[in-house]
Amino acid sequence: MGMIPNHGGLHAFIKTYQGVAREAEERVLSEVSNTAPIRSDVIDLAFAEARKLISHGKKLRGALIVLGYDITQGDPSLLQLVLDVSVGYEFAHNAFLVHDDIMDRAPIRRNEQTTWKVFAEQIKGDDDHYGISQAINVGDMMGSWLPALIGRKEFGAAAICSALRILRDIVHTTTLGQTLDINPGISLDQLSYEYVDAIARSKTALYTIAGPLQMGAALAGSPDHLDRHDAFAGFGIPIGVAFQYQDDVLGMYGSREELGKSVSSDLSEAKKTALFLEIHRRLDGPDRERFVKLWGGANISESEVEWVRRMGRETGALETVQCRAREFVATAETAIPRISEEPHIQSLLRELASFVVERTY
Repeated sequence: MGMIPNHGGLHAFIKTYQGVAREAEERVLSEVSNTAPIRSDVIDLAFAEARKLISHGKKLRGALIVLGYDITQGDPSLLQLVLDVSVGYEFAHNAFLVHDDIMDRAPIRRNEQTTWKVFAEQIKGDDDHYGISQAINVGDMMGSWLPALIGRKEFGAAAICSALRILRDIVHTTTLGQTLDINPGISLDQLSYEYVDAIARSKTALYTIAGPLQMGAALAGSPDHLDRHDAFAGFGIPIGVAFQYQDDVLGMYGSREELGKSVSSDLSEAKKTALFLEIHRRLDGPDRERFVKLWGGANISESEVEWVRRMGRETGALETVQCRAREFVATAETAIPRISEEPHIQSLLRELASFVVERTY
């Protein structure tokens, strides 16, 4: 297909994808906006939010759909339709984020107001309930576009059915992972790696890495896509867990400018992360009591955030979590030869594996 560069690696591939995806985003938005029953301020704002949301982010998931299609040698003539599916997946990803911001009561993402906050302030003058209600609608709306894009007849019935089953698994598994993540019934004393890794596998790994690769391969309609399906899982699931570990590290040690949100939010929301698990395990006495009070606490100060950061470094918790992430990456790399024998594809996948634990955003 020509989307995978022989030179330049992952950065060149992502940059190429981001460029061609812009046209696909406009195609999809133009198609769905024409279905509005009537023009109104709230509908215009809903589509404006969708356009704003899709303009941001790494677009990694959409790029991986194209990568999976390319690796499985899909028909080049269907590239435009595959790109439409890939941006549909990105819209679905942003739908998850819109709903996630409601659950977390987060007013800021990517250094801008979240969708529920936009509706709350622009339409009803700081009415949070109204803002949340409309943001649920926006998320549901964006999430509805992907199945129709997958279902275009040009892909063929078998490929469509396979891709839709993968989508079903992704949505089902991700929502179960989110259910575990916001469960208030798990204390730090009860938190374990079994629980933390279950969240990472279900909430992040399938939906971020393995699932998009599998969906791209399914759309290619290749007879060997089921073998690739397992190989992509062997690569993508451990990579996805490492991705979540790095997200959790950045949630405490990243910068607000790069993350686009508060670096205290994971702590105040009592996120069930490997980092918080390790810090809690390594503290005792008054320090442990202080940490327990801060985990899920309100109005956490910058000095308190810095204290938690320092505890993570000084106790070795941060280093342990980073080491575990690298172990997941090493496991993933053993699956690369099963995905492709092409040297440039293997190199790109190794770059992806390294990227997830080295990124700063």
